[in-house]
Amino acid sequence: MTERRPADVEQSLAGSVAAFLRSAPKQQIPPRLRRFKGIPPKGLRPHRAELVGVLEDEILRRQILEWLDGKVPLARSDAELLRLAVERPEGWSEALGADPSSPGTQTEDAAKIARLEIALGQEQERVRRARAEAARAKEDARRAKEEAHRTVSEARSKAGELSKEVTRLAAEHSAARRESKAAAEEASRAERARERAERKERTSVAKAQAECDVAVRELRSVRREAVAALARVARLEDELQGLRDAKPKPKAKKKTTRAGQPKAPARRMPLPVPKGRFEDDPETLHGWLGTPDVVLLVDGYNVTKAEGGFGDLSLELQRDRLVERVSSLQLKTKVSATIVFDGSTMPPGMTRPRKRRVKVVYSKEGETADDRIIALLQELSPHPVVLTTNDKELQGRARELGATVATSSQLLALLR
Repeated sequence: MTERRPADVEQSLAGSVAAFLRSAPKQQIPPRLRRFKGIPPKGLRPHRAELVGVLEDEILRRQILEWLDGKVPLARSDAELLRLAVERPEGWSEALGADPSSPGTQTEDAAKIARLEIALGQEQERVRRARAEAARAKEDARRAKEEAHRTVSEARSKAGELSKEVTRLAAEHSAARRESKAAAEEASRAERARERAERKERTSVAKAQAECDVAVRELRSVRREAVAALARVARLEDELQGLRDAKPKPKAKKKTTRAGQPKAPARRMPLPVPKGRFEDDPETLHGWLGTPDVVLLVDGYNVTKAEGGFGDLSLELQRDRLVERVSSLQLKTKVSATIVFDGSTMPPGMTRPRKRRVKVVYSKEGETADDRIIALLQELSPHPVVLTTNDKELQGRARELGATVATSSQLLALLR
């Protein structure tokens, strides 16, 4: 049965228990007490006896004791009363103001005195513990001092040994520095010799490069002169043929080629730009490809690597893609097409693909693709030839041989 206590003690205990119930997790509170979690402190007065009676539950008392060991939202005096009611040391009931023989007769002053006596006892216990802690600390300090003395003695002994070791190492270091200095001087001499050799090599390379550049320029000059000479020879042949044609001849039946086409002209002439169009218009190239007997010459890698081409693919896939697209264009325009690739880019041992509709030509060893294209222009009959390339030098050389020049971009526009 719950004992009678002064009203202020009972009020303090009820408020402290309610504070515990509000802060405790819901699953730790018995179902009959969960309703107190939402009741404000002012509404606890009618439930004071029931809340104080909670302290008879031993499990809840242990939970409240653990809660009191942490940071709780209670005044110090309220926390001490609650701890007394939970721990229940000897004389705890009288300290809380309960008197079984005469309930409700103990005065509030007696309760306060009891609480003060309990607080005094607790303070005395804390002092005793503090003194014991101080004695232990003093003993620990004494032991630490003795340990420090031993450590200092050992350190001094070790320092003497280290001093001797330092002296020995200093002597070795001095010897090593002398050896290092000698090695550094030797390395410096070697470095200066290397720099002299590199300067001499750079001078030789620069001289050889300059001689090579001069030789290349001379070779290009000779090649241009040769092309110009060939053009002059072609013009002289045309003039000679014109003089021969000017002589009176007996009328004869007009000769035709094996395919029944008229005989090709003596000299190749560039095709005119269709009226109303620009020379670099893709439709201009499409119109040229519709000319009878026209031949399309393609500068292979110059087209595949141009903007909008297939430069992101491997060389093998670039060749396959270009041959495939030009074959499709040939089916539409019926033009005779030849693609020229640089033979030096073919991997060793790789076979060159055969195509049925498009002729694929590779430059020979020591020959560039540009030179191979010029050689083909010179070998072809003087029918119209359209060359597609963005190479300015190759365009100029082809124009001197009467070829019609279109850009790689024009061809790529027709291949899309």
